[in-house]
Amino acid sequence: MKQTVVCGFLYDTTITQIGKILEQELNKNKLTTKFRILGEQIDYEDKLLELFIERAVLIPNGSPNSNYTVSMTIYSDIISAKQFLERLATLFQIESIKYEFEFNEIVNDVEGKEQQLYHPDLL
Repeated sequence: MKQTVVCGFLYDTTITQIGKILEQELNKNKLTTKFRILGEQIDYEDKLLELFIERAVLIPNGSPNSNYTVSMTIYSDIISAKQFLERLATLFQIESIKYEFEFNEIVNDVEGKEQQLYHPDLL
């Protein structure tokens, strides 16, 4: 089974703004936003994607309390996964949200070469 594992960050944004962007690409009935004592989180799961986004406590870039960590498992090959990430990146750029993603494909428990996708201002 092929899957692509993604981790990353979203900078200087809000959970509401992230949710509106994700609704453009995902089934919004499966998208859940939770407000917790330590911050907000977004969960999503279907047969092709598991997604978890939560407020980051401390990360290297951006303003305090407006940064989020991203964890995803995309159940497809790296080419399809990269196309999905590029669509999200375009939507994030339109909304002036900086992002960075690192991802690699795993086939039969063997990891491929890690790839990156960064907002142009972070290069």
